[in-house]
Amino acid sequence: MPGRIRVFRFDMAAAGVIVAVIFALLHAESFASEPWPFALGQQIYAFALGVLYAYWLEKSRSVLAPAIGHNVSDVTEYALLFAMVALWPGLHA
Repeated sequence: MPGRIRVFRFDMAAAGVIVAVIFALLHAESFASEPWPFALGQQIYAFALGVLYAYWLEKSRSVLAPAIGHNVSDVTEYALLFAMVALWPGLHA
């Protein structure tokens, strides 16, 4: 796909933004199980992470950078979730 997108100092292929939209849509199942504000929040950060992963792929020319980034973000998300459940009273159902 031709074209580039430039925001401030960041310059990347327009295809990366399209891929980020697809990445966010692949996380849309949360609309079926979560309240819509939480699901919408997940869509926003999934899109932002998708843009970041596409940027890393383009700059590194390797799928390794976005793969590691995705795994780190998943581990961070679960660690924060477990910490919130462990530390906040009333979250235990």
